[in-house]
Formats: sequence, C-alpha cells, structure tokens
Amino acid sequence: MEEVMNMKFNPKNTSKIIVSSVISLSCAFSAYHLYQNGLVFNPNALSNQSFKGNQVVFNHQQQTLDQNQNGNQDIYKNNNQSNDAMNNQDNQSGYLFQNAAQPFKSNQNPNYLINSSGSQSTVGGTGSGSTILVPGENGTIIIPGDIANNGSSGNGSNNGQSNNGNDTTKKDDYVDKDTQYQLPDDPFSSIGVVSAFKPTTSTKGYTFNPNYESVMDMVDIVDPLYYGCVITPWKLLCNSVVYVLDGDTPVYRITELSDCFEIVDYPTIVTGDFTATFRFRENVNAPWQEAKHTFKIEYDTRVTLLNYDNQEAGHFYLKEGQSEDLRKYYNVMIDDQSSVSKLFSGWSNKKDGEPLAHQYSTNQKGRVELYPLELEDIPAGFEVELKRSGLLYHYVLTGIDGERTYDDISIPSSIDEICLEGNQTIDVNGDFYISSSINKVDFKTTTLNVNGQFKVDHRNEQYSSFDGLLMDKNQETIIYMPCHDEISIPESVKDIKEVYPCVWSLYFDGPLKIKDTSFLSQIQSMFTTINVKDKYYLDYYRYGYSNAHNVFLYGETLDFSDYEVKNDLILSDNDTKVVGTMAEASGTIIIPNTVTSIADNAFSDNDKISRLIFPYATPLKFGKEVFKDSHIKELLFLSNTIPHISSDTFDGLDQDAKIEVLQNQYEEYLKQWSKYQNQIIKSKSEFYEKNGFDIIKTSEDNQTVTTLLNAPSSLKEFNSQTLSDIEINEIGRNAFSNCSQLTYVELPASVNKIDAYAFYGCHSLEGIVSNTTDQIVVEEGGLEINGSNTGDLRFVVFNANVAQFENNYNPTCHLLMYVPQNNEGYPELVNVNFSDHYFCDYQGGGYILYGDWEGSTSAYYLYAATTTVHGHIATQENVIEILEGAFKDVPITQIDLHVYSLGYFIDAKAFENTKLSGTLELPDGLAKVFGGAFANTQIEKVIFPQEYSWIWSSSIDTDAFYGTDTLKEVVFNSDQIIDLWVNTPTLPFSFNSHISQENIKILLQNSAAGNEEIYIESWKYLFAGVPFGNELFFPDDMDKLNEAVSMLQIMFGYKPQTNQQPDNDQQVVPQVPVEESVPENQESSKPDENQETETNQNSQVENNEEESNEGEIE
Repeated sequence: MEEVMNMKFNPKNTSKIIVSSVISLSCAFSAYHLYQNGLVFNPNALSNQSFKGNQVVFNHQQQTLDQNQNGNQDIYKNNNQSNDAMNNQDNQSGYLFQNAAQPFKSNQNPNYLINSSGSQSTVGGTGSGSTILVPGENGTIIIPGDIANNGSSGNGSNNGQSNNGNDTTKKDDYVDKDTQYQLPDDPFSSIGVVSAFKPTTSTKGYTFNPNYESVMDMVDIVDPLYYGCVITPWKLLCNSVVYVLDGDTPVYRITELSDCFEIVDYPTIVTGDFTATFRFRENVNAPWQEAKHTFKIEYDTRVTLLNYDNQEAGHFYLKEGQSEDLRKYYNVMIDDQSSVSKLFSGWSNKKDGEPLAHQYSTNQKGRVELYPLELEDIPAGFEVELKRSGLLYHYVLTGIDGERTYDDISIPSSIDEICLEGNQTIDVNGDFYISSSINKVDFKTTTLNVNGQFKVDHRNEQYSSFDGLLMDKNQETIIYMPCHDEISIPESVKDIKEVYPCVWSLYFDGPLKIKDTSFLSQIQSMFTTINVKDKYYLDYYRYGYSNAHNVFLYGETLDFSDYEVKNDLILSDNDTKVVGTMAEASGTIIIPNTVTSIADNAFSDNDKISRLIFPYATPLKFGKEVFKDSHIKELLFLSNTIPHISSDTFDGLDQDAKIEVLQNQYEEYLKQWSKYQNQIIKSKSEFYEKNGFDIIKTSEDNQTVTTLLNAPSSLKEFNSQTLSDIEINEIGRNAFSNCSQLTYVELPASVNKIDAYAFYGCHSLEGIVSNTTDQIVVEEGGLEINGSNTGDLRFVVFNANVAQFENNYNPTCHLLMYVPQNNEGYPELVNVNFSDHYFCDYQGGGYILYGDWEGSTSAYYLYAATTTVHGHIATQENVIEILEGAFKDVPITQIDLHVYSLGYFIDAKAFENTKLSGTLELPDGLAKVFGGAFANTQIEKVIFPQEYSWIWSSSIDTDAFYGTDTLKEVVFNSDQIIDLWVNTPTLPFSFNSHISQENIKILLQNSAAGNEEIYIESWKYLFAGVPFGNELFFPDDMDKLNEAVSMLQIMFGYKPQTNQQPDNDQQVVPQVPVEESVPENQESSKPDENQETETNQNSQVENNEEESNEGEIE
C-alpha cells in the first residue's frame, strides 16, 4: 500500500483537480481535504466502469488494511458521501488514502457539489478520468454546464427518467454561493425529541418516510429552495424531515447523509417543482428502501445582503410580488440597542449605487446581491441609538447637546425618529430641518427655541411645515411652534400639541376647530391675546378661550368684557340676553330672573343639558331655532306669563322632548303654541326658592322627588339643618358648582342620589358625609371636584351598605372614601371600611370624623378632621385609635384625649404639622405611638401615663416627635418600661433625630422614680443601634454601646454610684436576664399598609414576666 498522506488543504489555493491514473501529490492533498469536509463525490453519479483504473477510495478507520481481504466494499461503505459499494467490480487502482477524520456531521459544510455526467469527462482539460470539484478562490463550486445539466445524481445514469420539468440544455457554469444550510427543527420536539438515526449491525425491520403525516406543514424551513438555486443532497435534506419508522411510529430522525441514507435523481438547478428519490437502509448489509419526495418551489428570489468585505452578512427570500423591509437586517451591519458613531443607511443594487427604499421588492429571479451604502457621520452634538421596534431596526435621535448654540439643525436622512430625552433647552438661531425619513417627533421635556422656522422635506410622509410651524402631514395638528411673538394658526388646524410659551399673540384664521384648550396652559407670557373674527368669537368664548390664565380673547370688535357667565349661560346686554351656553353646561339649567330674551340658536348643539327651567314671570322672547340639535328632554315653563316665540323656536328639538307648562295655563299654551301642541304637557313639577336655594319638586307614579338644583354661591356649609323643613331626595347636577367657599357638606338621610358633578368646582370643600343608610346612587362624575385633582378634600363618607356607582364610576377621591364594613356596590379602591357607621362631631369651628370600632359602640376610631378645626379641642369618649394623618395640618393648639380604657393607638403623622404646643399629657392606656405621630409640632413637654395598656404591649416608635425641636423634656411615670421600636435594627432610636438627643431631658416620676439604671440598661441597645443581647456582631458595636450609655446618662441626669464612666477600652457588661423575648407587635385591630415593618426589642430587663393579655382584640 502506498504511504498515507496526512496534510492540511487550503481550498483557496486550488481550483480544479483532475484525477488520472497517476495521482500527483497535489491530487492527494485535494482528495484528502474533500473527504475531511464531507465533500466526496458520489460514486453512484458515475458508472463503476468509469472508475476502473482511476479509483480513489477513502476510509474513516485508522487501521491497517489487509490486502488479502476483499476490502474495497467495506472501505467504501464507510465513506461519508458514498452511496454504494463498488458492485464487486475489480479495482484496478492501487491508490488508497486513509482518512482519520470523524464521520460526517450535519454541521459540516456539505454544500460543495460533486456531480458527473456519468461519462468520462474532464474539467479544465481532456482525458479519460472522472472529475473531482473543489472550492475555488471565492469558496464556491463551479459546475460545468455539461455536467450540471445531467439531471441525475446517484445511480450513474439517467435511465431515461424525466427531469421534472427542469431545463436540461447545456448552460454556462453554475456558481453556488449559498451559505451553509441548516436542518429545520423537529416539529415533534414539543412532545419529545426523536433521536438521530445511527446505523447498527442489527436489522429490526424499520422503514422510513420523508412525508410522514404531512409533517412538512408544521416545519419552519430555515433556508428554503428557490428558483435558480444549485441543488445538493444536503440542501434537500435541510428542506425535509425524514423519520425512521417502527410500524407507523417515528423512532429516529435522519439528520445526516451517510452510507445508509442518500438522496438521488434530482436536478442540478431549480427551475420549478421537482421530485427526488430518498434511499435508506438500516445498515450496510440491509437492502435499500426508496421513496419519492416532491419539492414545491415557492420562492423566486434569494436576496443576499453583502457587507463591506463583499461577504454575505444576511439573506432573505421573496415570493413573486412580495416585498421585505430592509430595516429588519440593520443589525447584521451594526450593533443594536447602543449609541452609534456612524449611520448605516441601507443597501443598493450595485456598488456606489443609489439607496434602495426601505421596502424592497424585485422582479429578478434567482440570487440577488445587495451592496451596503457607505457609513455616514453623525452631526456634532447628536446622540443616536439603533433601536428595534417589532421586527424593524431604526435610528433614534435621543439627544442634542444643549451646551451648544446652533446656527441651523438638519436631521440626517438615515434617522427615523426624534425622541429627545432629558430636560434641557436647545437654542437654534436659524432653522430646524426635518428630513423625509422622520416618522416620529417627540421633544418630550426638551425646550426647543427655534428662532427661524421648522422646515420639513416635502417627501416626508408624516410631517409637513407651514409658515414655520411643524405640523402633521394633513396640516391639522401643530406639533411645535418656532420662537415668534406672533403665530398665525391656519384654518385647517384641529389640534395644537405644543405652543411656544412666550408667544404674545395667536391669530386663528377660521372657525373654532380646537375644542381642547389645554394647550393654553403652556403659555407663560403675562398677557397673551387670542385673536379671532367676530363671527366666530362666541364659539371660542364657549370653549374657554377667555378663561385661560393670562390669556385674553379678542374679536375684530368684540372682547371678553361683552359677555358674562352665570349658571353656565353666556349672557349679554347686562345679563338680559342668553346668547349661548358654555361647552361644559350640563344637567338642569335655571334661567335667571334678569333674562328677557333668548338669542337664535342659543342652546344649539349642546347635548349635555337635560332640562331647562323657566321659573320666573319675567316676559321672555325667543329667537329662531333656539334648541336645534340640543337633545334637551324637558323644558319647564313654571310661570303664568307665556313667553313669545318665533315660528321656528322649537324646530330641531327632539321629538320625544316635552314642553311642560303650569296646569292652569295648559289651554292657553296650546292656543298660542299650537304648532307644538303634541309636545306640550301639564307639568307635574313645582319650583320654588328658599334662602337662595333653587328647588324643584316632581310628582310621578305616586312618588314625589325633591331635587336641590342650585345652592347660593356664598354657602360655606351644608347640613341637615340648612333646609330643615324640606326633605331633599336628590342633589342635582352642578348643584353646588358655584359654591367656591363651601368647606363641608353633610347630606341628610333623605338624600339617596347624587347627580353628576354636584360638587364640581368646590375647591375649598374638605368633607362630604352621606347619612342615608338606604341605597345611595352616584351618577358618573358625582364626586369630582376638579378633574383629576381632589382639591382640599379630606374625606368622603357613606353610611349606606348598598351603593350604585353608575357606569362603573370610580371617583378620583376613592382613596379618601370611608364606607361600611359590609358593603356592596362601592368601588374596590376605597380607603377605609373598619366601621359600620360614621358620624362627624363639631369641634373648634370644624368637623371631626369618627366611626364605630368594628360595629361596637364601646369604642371609636378617629379618622380625620377638617382644617377649620382650631384651638383647644377635646375628642369624643372612648377613642381607641387616632388614624394616620387624622389632624395633619389642622391648626389645633391643645387636645384633651378621651380614650378607650383598655388601650389606644396614635398612628403615624396623626398630629403632624399641627400647632400643638406646651405640655402634651397622654392618658392611661397607651398602647403605641407611631413614628411621626407628633412631627413638626411645638410641643415642649410630653408626659407619659402611669399605666399602659394591659391588652396590647406598649411602645414608642423612633422619631415619634421628629421635627418637634421645641421638645425639651419627656416624663415617664411607670415602673413598667415602655418598649422602643425602630424601623431598621442597625439605626439608633431617637425621639427626634432632627436634633441632638442630649438636648432632651428624661424625668422619672411616681413609680418610675429611681429606676434610671434599669431604663438605661433596657434602652441602651436601641439608642446604640446594635443587635440586642450579650453577643455583639460588629467590631464597633461596643463603642456604639458605650456612647449610647453615656448619652442616656446625660438625658436621665444620672451618674453611676461608682462615679466612673467606662473608657474606650472598658466593656460595658450588659445584665443577663433569665430569658428575653421579642414581644409580638400588636399595633391595631386594622391592617395598615403604609406603616413599615418594625423591629421590636424588649426593653424590660429586671424581669421577663409574660404579659397574659397580649394579642389583638377579637
């Protein structure tokens, strides 16, 4: 046997090699390399006769071959690419190359195609040998046309079979530039992985099927076949899922080409659907099984994206008529999700060609290559990121350096979005240019001072510019304004997103189209005018252009002084004429007694007003089509004076609307208003005034409903005594809207309905209490005060167990609502529901809200108070808990606490920012004082009780008196040492961490007198902020403990009997109690999500007596 050649082969240095009867050294290198890479020619592609005298055989096994054995077949069957043995024909060649490479793997590159015409043909010359093709300089295989178009592979001849419609004429050489193909995922992997098939020596009767139960319908082919692509067996396997079956059950999946699996009878070039033959055998001794598999060609084009080295960076496939967005593939050229220093803007059809549109399509079939455009520089001061949205990558301008001043700013055409982050000001002396590529603009909190104009490329599909304004494409929305004193608003504009804050004048060219005036709040000039034409003036007035802060509405001859607004009615001529309604007018409207005329179309196009009442005997004159398209349902004329109407006054009024008149005037109304007699009915309502309140009583179906329509604007409080002789059942829409001084409303038990916006505009309102215990109905918007703002509101109380909030209304004030424990129909997000019943007590000029203690009248919660409470006050008897923030910001100076005898709690911030001063004496029964309970007060002295709660453990939270810098003295009267609580064990306890603790003196009186040493010993760990016990965990804990002892001795005014202070090296030996435990935190009978979990360390050292009654009250 010839000497084995074992050398590496570089395909870039080899093109075509002819194997003749005498094999040169270079041929040996080439053949060996081909085998190493699984690139061995298929012996079935040529007749065995053709191999005689020119046979190259490769062997996987590193073994010494016995020349005496018939080894040709055994050796050849182990070849990765061999499809059959040598048919027992004589081997005339003495050349045999041994290969130590591993068997063929699916991740090897098998795409180099070896094919043959089945005859003795030669590539690059003439002769009688067969052909071996190897990679050329560019890593591809060139197949000569006379070989490539043979139309058959694997059996040595065509055998007269058809090429399935593919062209078999001789063509130019074919070049396969496709990158490595990958096997598709196993569609059955979700229910269990089917193992890869490996040949064995045993025979189990397995079959195979490349079309198992139409499994290809479930397969996602990674790299499909396409028109014009060069075919290799590996590509075909990558477009198939082939199972080995035991009966009908898949037991293995074929994942590689081997001497037991091959694909033959396929065309070289795809020009349409075709069929190939799949051949399988269980082992080399088993007979071959064959199955036909038809490949459907769906794709016309493979689009290859080249990089700057002309190497493939990515690719995708297109069907006829399809397109693809090239922005999906930007990440193959540049990293995403990061700031970039250069801009990659896409590809071109040729080098240095014109940019292609993002949405790419082509009529060209086969393989198409696209060339990258040159990278662009990013303008100085710009911050750009490549981001992904869905499947597309795009460039976002995220920042512009605000430290620079720009003459002009021009956005590069490669950037797709402007989303400036950060709060800064950017000054541009000139213009701001926006390219055609920009599809989103969001300046967020950045202030952009463009002294020139915004200019948008006319090809931009999202934005445009007009007279310097940045607008949407249809010029219906102003996105941003330049820094001009005067801005003209085109007639087409329907919305304004941003307005230059220092604009002096806005000129509207056309009728009102922008009904949302929120943009006016951005104007910061002291005097800005809105200028409109007279014929449009009233419309602009209706929608609040005259009400914005620092904004004044002017017409050509009209101005804001020509009109007055009352009850949402726009009045002119000294309040004698109704010319229109404000846009927000709704519900029931009462016409004032000063009105003598109603203008044409005065109520037109208002669909929120449901009822108009004309209660006064003042003669009225109506204009034309007053109620056209208004959708008003009731018109009540409740005086004996019949108004004068025009012939079409009620034209346009809804057909189901009713005109109600006094019963004694019914016939006269029919006579004078005969045109509308079908809508005129006898009124069942009675209107009257009392003490400035407008009230209407309606009787229907033997039921009388009395509705409060309007309250006087000077009203400050409303309760059951305000209208004691009238049983009010309903609070009408906007009933209290004019009451800007109203602070407290207590609705009588007779009120069972609150209409929409009953309290809207009551900015001083602090408390609302509903006393009905029956069902309460609240219309949508019924508890709103000022949009999303709750104003000064501190509590909203309901005593009805059943409620109906219409249209799933969830009030803005839901966190201030107090409802019964057992309730139904209230919004889910309410603040408190610990009590069955709530009530208010008048104290110190205001109201304090209480609730029973979980249904028991033996104790009460104190929930909240209005800020009108002031001075020296006293609580109700048996207060068990003063809840968080109950008196916050309430200007009380002293308080007498009447508490529950078994114990009471003072929650966090309960008295924060009050004016409590002097001495605070806490009564017996104290359970707990929470952190910040008396924060920022003026208390000078606190006296703790002689007896603490005997049900709950007693404690003080750290910083209970935070910010109360006036506190100088704390007195303890009990020999029961109160526990100290801290939020974090390593933070020291303090009465007020805002000041030095040595400034606070602690006095022990009554039964506590003389126990200074015990108090110090109990509290030193908490004041030091070190772990409680005998073991100290950190090196400086002993120093902290020594400092805490010294500080406590100063606070108590205590000197040890030895008159010696421990020095820095002397350890303070803590007393060792018999047993110490951390008592359970029994704070309150209610959960409090706002209070932090606190760490309790027992301060009692003298004894460890168990507290028998500890625990929550059931």
